[in-house]
Amino acid sequence: MKCSFDEDLCGWRQPQNIDYFNWIRKNGPTPSHGTGPASDHTTGNSSGYYLYIEASSPRNKDEFADLISPPLTSSALGNDVQMSFYYHAFGDSIGNLFIYLTYPRLNSTFEKIWETTPNSSSVWKFASIIFNPKYIDFRIVVRGSIGASYGGDFAIDDVEVHPVEYKCYSGKGKYYRGTLNHANGFQCQTWDSVTSTTNTYTPSKYPHDDLTSNHCRNPGGVRSRPWCYTNTSGHWQLCNIPVCQNHPVPTPLYPLGNKYPVVIVNKGVYFTSTGRVAIFYNGLWGTICHTGINVNAINVICRQTGSGNTGNFIRGDVRGQGPIWLQGHDINCPADANDLAYCTLGPWDATNKCNHTNDLYISCNPGPIGTYQTTASLASTNAITPASSNRKYHLTIRNGPDQFSGYVNVNYNNSDGVICSKNWNLDDADVVCRQLGYIGASSFNVSIKQYSATREWIHELNCYGYESRIDACSFQDSYTHKNCSIADIATVSCRRDQQEYTKLNKPEYCHFDDGFCGWKTRGNMSWIWHPKTNDHYQPLPDAILSYIYVIRPYDQLLSGKAILTSPILKVKSKELIE
Repeated sequence: MKCSFDEDLCGWRQPQNIDYFNWIRKNGPTPSHGTGPASDHTTGNSSGYYLYIEASSPRNKDEFADLISPPLTSSALGNDVQMSFYYHAFGDSIGNLFIYLTYPRLNSTFEKIWETTPNSSSVWKFASIIFNPKYIDFRIVVRGSIGASYGGDFAIDDVEVHPVEYKCYSGKGKYYRGTLNHANGFQCQTWDSVTSTTNTYTPSKYPHDDLTSNHCRNPGGVRSRPWCYTNTSGHWQLCNIPVCQNHPVPTPLYPLGNKYPVVIVNKGVYFTSTGRVAIFYNGLWGTICHTGINVNAINVICRQTGSGNTGNFIRGDVRGQGPIWLQGHDINCPADANDLAYCTLGPWDATNKCNHTNDLYISCNPGPIGTYQTTASLASTNAITPASSNRKYHLTIRNGPDQFSGYVNVNYNNSDGVICSKNWNLDDADVVCRQLGYIGASSFNVSIKQYSATREWIHELNCYGYESRIDACSFQDSYTHKNCSIADIATVSCRRDQQEYTKLNKPEYCHFDDGFCGWKTRGNMSWIWHPKTNDHYQPLPDAILSYIYVIRPYDQLLSGKAILTSPILKVKSKELIE
């Protein structure tokens, strides 16, 4: 996909209500003095067009405009994708430019893959990003944000997105970048060594087609698949490279992975706990009119977005655009609901009954919230796994220095794999260790000499740290054959409950310094042990001491019990028991 914006937006579109304003298609200079380009990059004159964000009033600092690509498909799962473009950042108050990936067939999250806060320059600059999408189907989001004043016009032009293929090719193989260097038994020659006058395929003439060695390529896409010269006189052969094969992606029950996707939008960020509420319906993001909104509905929105357990209605200052899908009194939720799917919504389309001056703004109260069942879990997708999912993953610890330490092996369908997480931390390790029967983790970084498996079964496990099993955390199932980078494989060192009693830590008198002192926890909720350090989850932030605690997950709608049972105690004669 390649776009100069000279004719139109090439399928890129401007979303509404999940950003603050729109990119502008323009030729020639921008209206503001001392900022923005004088012309486009493609033609270098006023006949060509580009896209830019206008930083003048009524714009404010950190407001942003998003540009979303048409649906894109990777040539094969695991293949890289390259995005290149030119950007122009000239003025005394330049904001930021971000590039995100999003997977709208599965969820509404944005994954940041690139950003820049450039120094002011009056020339167009080139940027190139190589990334690896998690899923076959994806879209790219370009976000420009406003700086401190009007002198921050940001522009982009000549955007190109294409696959980077190493083991197979798609189309005519123009973007094959593998290392195969023979064709039908003949050794390939370097592209600049051919002396024939008919050779027009040289590195200087095709600087972007990687003709630096003797690897099979298809410069300009002129032949049916990658090829190479087999002698210096100009004879050539087609290379035997397989065509990339894509596996079908299951169609989700709901777009964006949820029956009623909802986000909270605020300046400078995408997911936040305070801001304007946007809800997705009938293929479009719209706002909610605050008329008649009640606390139950606000609480559910906070829980569904992961922003908190409760929230409040507030006043906002930036109006949305386009559809107003609901009025507040059109949302009726049970007090214990965690997702709008469990509420009664409608009638829909309140555009003629309200206006954007009454868009719903809320502020959620930060704090621990349990993961919960959402409609994403009802669909057969790779969406976030809810707390109530079945316990399909069997965990063990392998290949560490002792039986309590190693990498976390995940067995699913009798096949071994790993937890792959760039953000692996002690909170996640605590939960894994509790599921394995330990009282917590002493480390989340263990040196491993050998891995029996590297296949990714669980992607980006995210736990608060008080859960008893990974089922209660959020994560993504990874049903692909993708291997995890060694640096991202989850490792743990688990801590056993105390093996010996001491004067201050025994069943009849326990400070909980070393564990449960022989007491056992049971019930459909668990007592959690907290050591005397501040690097684990802290339900009592100011208390630097060891103790045990219970937190009821918010998805647990049934009554819960956390029972603590002592070991068998002996009573000395004539002594009172307190």
